[in-house]
This record gives sequence, structure tokens and C-alpha cells, in this order.
Amino acid sequence: MRALSSSLLLICFALGCAAKGSGASSGGGAGGSSSPGGMDATQSCSAPGATRACCGAGTQTCAGVEFPTWGPCLGADGATLTCGQGTCASGEFSSCDGGAPPLPMLCKAGGVNNEPEILVGYAPATGQSVGAGGQIKVWVNDEGAPIIAPGEIVDATTGMITTAGDRSAKAPDGYLWEPALYIAPQSAETGGTPHFPSLIFGDYNNTTQKGGGLHVAGMEPPPAGSVLSEKYTAELVWSVDALGLAPGSYIAEFVIHDGDRDRGIGCVTITIQ
Repeated sequence: MRALSSSLLLICFALGCAAKGSGASSGGGAGGSSSPGGMDATQSCSAPGATRACCGAGTQTCAGVEFPTWGPCLGADGATLTCGQGTCASGEFSSCDGGAPPLPMLCKAGGVNNEPEILVGYAPATGQSVGAGGQIKVWVNDEGAPIIAPGEIVDATTGMITTAGDRSAKAPDGYLWEPALYIAPQSAETGGTPHFPSLIFGDYNNTTQKGGGLHVAGMEPPPAGSVLSEKYTAELVWSVDALGLAPGSYIAEFVIHDGDRDRGIGCVTITIQ
């Protein structure tokens, strides 16, 4: 096992506050002053009574007669939500006055996140964007091939997962063996929904035993500057479309176990166009 570093292997995609528009809304333009709820309360809308998501779990309602505007962002209990104070989640909204929510606790080095340095590269990297139909990738490097769900079968030519393994199987630390991406604040530690990779290249192990495992040709080189100091490297790939996210900025959290049963957790902020 290598020394602990500041990088993290739970890729935390910061569910942020830049997504524009909403499938639940029926209008609205840019501009206006920021409301206590982190949304533009003076932003015009076209259909009184229409609603849209805000601050993840909140709802805004279009109100008014002659000049309708979006009201404050309210939670299910009627309380006003303030984006950027931990309530800004996966909803689609035009702005947040406090920026992205805080990073999930598992993104901090130490404890369960005892070997974050095995995550050596991300694409897109923090601050970069990816479009619909694109991919999110992470490279893992360690002295043993990273462990995936027991019994999972990966096509040795294409890297496609042809047979899902036991994706409910958990390591002794209580987290899934299968590499998983969580969208904050629906993170691993809060019981959020895991998103599993669709492609695996390089080295992987579909048993829980430390070793070289299996190999899939065709791995792309990790981003420039990535340090591959150990013998085994894997490239794990997630489909943007499979995540079901609207355009906006997100914190995503990846939980991945390395070849000697430790795990890394890392955080990257990515914009989906």
C-alpha cells in the first residue's frame, strides 16, 4: 500500500448550481436578483402555477398575474432552501448564491478513504466539461488489479461489461466491491444511488483476492502528468447519458477498491454541457 496523498478515489461530482432551465418549468428567463432560496426570485416566468425543481429537493412556483415571477425555493416542509448551504442537490436551476455544496465526508483523506492516491487521473478533470453522449473516466494504478463485482464478465476485446457480477456484494469496509460513482449529495455515505461503469480497460480482478486478475487491451493513456508507479492500471468508464443528469455543474464521488482491499475516494467538479 502506498502512502496517503491528497488525491481521492471517491470521485465526488459536485452537484452544483449551474444547470439552466428545467424540464418541470414552463418558462423563465435570465436575470433578476438572488432570493434567500438561492434562486432568482425576480426571474420572470410565463405560466402561473407552473413549478420547477430547485436546490435539489426543493420546488419553485410561478406566481403572479400581469408579471409572473418564480417564487422562493421551498422544501417539502415549506421551509425556504438556500443553495450552497448543503441543500443544493441534483435539481435543475439557473443559479445558486453559495456555489456548490460541501464535499462529502468520504472525499477527505483518512479513515475509509485510506489509499486515495491509487486514483491517478480523471477525464474530464476538475473544471473541464463533457457533453451529452460523452464519457467520464478514471484511471486506477496499484500493486494489484482493482477489484470489481465478484463474477463480473468483461469482454476482453471491447471492454464492455457483458455479465454483471454480484453488484450488491460488499467489502469488509461496508462499501460495494463494484466501482461506483455517486452524485453528491446522494453519496455513498448517505446511501445514495451507485452508478456503475459501462466499460473497463486495462487490469481488473473479478474476485476478492489480491493479484493481477484479467486484462482488457485498448486502455487509453491517462491524462498528462499522471504517475503510474505501480504494476497494474485500469481505466473505468461511465456513460454521461446513463447518469441522467441535466446540463450543469456537479460533484461526483467514486468509491473504488484497489487490489489489496483498500479503497480510494476522490472528488472532481465537472460541468455537463
